[in-house]
Amino acid sequence: MIRSHRALAALSVILLPMAVQAQGLEPDGRVELEFLSGNDASNLVLSGDVMLRYRSGRFGAEIGTDSDIVLDGNDSFTAFYAAGLIDTAYGEFAIGAPQSVADMLIDLPVFAGMQGLEAGGLLPSQPLALDAASAVGTIAKGQDAQNYGLRYSTISGGLRYGASLHRFAGRDGTLVEIAAEYTMGQTQIEGMLESRDLKGGLSGLVAVSHDAGRYSLAASLSRQTITADGTTLRLGGEYRLSDQLFIGGSLARNDYGSEQYLYGVTAGWTFGNGAALSGGIAEGDDTGLLMDASVGYRF
Repeated sequence: MIRSHRALAALSVILLPMAVQAQGLEPDGRVELEFLSGNDASNLVLSGDVMLRYRSGRFGAEIGTDSDIVLDGNDSFTAFYAAGLIDTAYGEFAIGAPQSVADMLIDLPVFAGMQGLEAGGLLPSQPLALDAASAVGTIAKGQDAQNYGLRYSTISGGLRYGASLHRFAGRDGTLVEIAAEYTMGQTQIEGMLESRDLKGGLSGLVAVSHDAGRYSLAASLSRQTITADGTTLRLGGEYRLSDQLFIGGSLARNDYGSEQYLYGVTAGWTFGNGAALSGGIAEGDDTGLLMDASVGYRF
């Protein structure tokens, strides 16, 4: 069962991006093959956060996956999304197993370019995984629980916003979520709130990013009470030495009962068609030196 699940996840990560040239499809996401090393261990990880949408008139569909698959082990962390889309005068509705509104609107930079570090748990003694935009994907991936629900989204000028409801197969409770993204020139401000059954335990995130072309800066602060209990502060920046070559730095502070600081740097080369080669180094209070090398494609 584990092997078939990993095979299906890997097949989705590989095949979905191959459809990006299909007429009428709206692709969004990335795929990456990463070698991650540290704490006297190493793993080869195939990861993908891929969403394809098709619209024809008032109706459409979306299908996608958010997966991290350890190719030389037995671990896979996968969420699948598939929903019908209905466009109305008030906005768009997605019904079935939709991507959460926060994951659709909010795009947090990858810490030091290390996707395996973002996923968490892929190396022994790895520090606590950094918070994702939404608990929906975290629950689906970490607890192997399929998400079902409803999402609403709309656009008004530079503001995109919406809400979504999610339940998980074999688990009680409903996760309620609202999120928004405001674009003002080269600056984006993003935020979200979510709660389980609207009974306290409110989680949230606020993020701001600025892209000036040659350089970019990003900061986010999140409070999590649904999948854990704590806060995460993240800071990051990137500078382009040329049209192809870039360097970047990241800092994170986790506080889940005790403070944990994590530092990282990255460098890479982009090819202008979405493909990139990169490498990163990270170290923190409760982990040894972590290193990665990856090849990826963003579309």
